[in-house]
Amino acid sequence: MRYWIVAVAAAFGLLLAVSAWLVLNPPATAAPVGDAIFVHAGGRGERVQAAVELFEAGVAPVLVVSDPGVRSAFVPRGLCDVPAVVCVMPEPINTAGEAQALGGLVDSNGWDRVVVVTSDYHMRRAMVLDSSCTTASIEPVPAASRRGRRLLSPANIEETLGLAFSWLIQRC
Repeated sequence: MRYWIVAVAAAFGLLLAVSAWLVLNPPATAAPVGDAIFVHAGGRGERVQAAVELFEAGVAPVLVVSDPGVRSAFVPRGLCDVPAVVCVMPEPINTAGEAQALGGLVDSNGWDRVVVVTSDYHMRRAMVLDSSCTTASIEPVPAASRRGRRLLSPANIEETLGLAFSWLIQRC
């Protein structure tokens, strides 16, 4: 019985370590360049802010904002009226739906490289789903977030489970 307790504790510790590495250590591109910038909906404003900064710096000629209706509090007023900004409402309204919308945009516009912006804790799951829905090269740019900075935070647990689900089940 004692060995089972040690085994369960070791497995839990390993799960925490893997979760920390996956969620707290997102992939990032140092000097992103792309045909478009795609920003995933959600977060607390850090995603759209980072994407707009990249767009204004000339990283890509097109900015795609996902789900502006639901997250309108985080989308600056008038942003969707800018000619080089494309606002999309994915179906379904989740990360998988966003990846499918991105794949359709890549196909219809002939993009080869897309800079993807999302919160740091969400980057790995977004990359798995986005990469499965498009042949374009994905340049990840994680937006710094205060959410998910603790190892056992709900955001980390949600993202670890979501990432496992994406790897095992979810595909375009």
